[in-house]
Amino acid sequence: MTKEEFMARCKTLWSMGLANDRVLWCLMRDWLDFVMRFEHTWFSHGQSQGQMCIDFLRDEQERLGGPYRAKTLANDENGYRLQQIAAVLCHHCQKCASDPNAWHTRSGFCPHKDKQEQKVDD
Repeated sequence: MTKEEFMARCKTLWSMGLANDRVLWCLMRDWLDFVMRFEHTWFSHGQSQGQMCIDFLRDEQERLGGPYRAKTLANDENGYRLQQIAAVLCHHCQKCASDPNAWHTRSGFCPHKDKQEQKVDD
């Protein structure tokens, strides 16, 4: 991906209202931190970050509306918005990645035949 292509994707995120929401970026940071700590707990031969993982999961449960009313998948608006950010940034087709109206989270439905980059892991 060239700098121009990346900047076009950033412009798409901005147009979609996904680039200027600090809550989203903080949630992304927290999600990534959780995955790193969870992996460390499982793969570090005894060094645990387990309590931090449990605390994160409790916070997420609260963020999502509690144990019995939790919003999940597409009902988690901010979670889905993070999925959209990731989908725009890694979409295999620059035409779709530069289009704020494309269905980025379902790259298999990309209508363009001239896909220059193969999908990495959809």
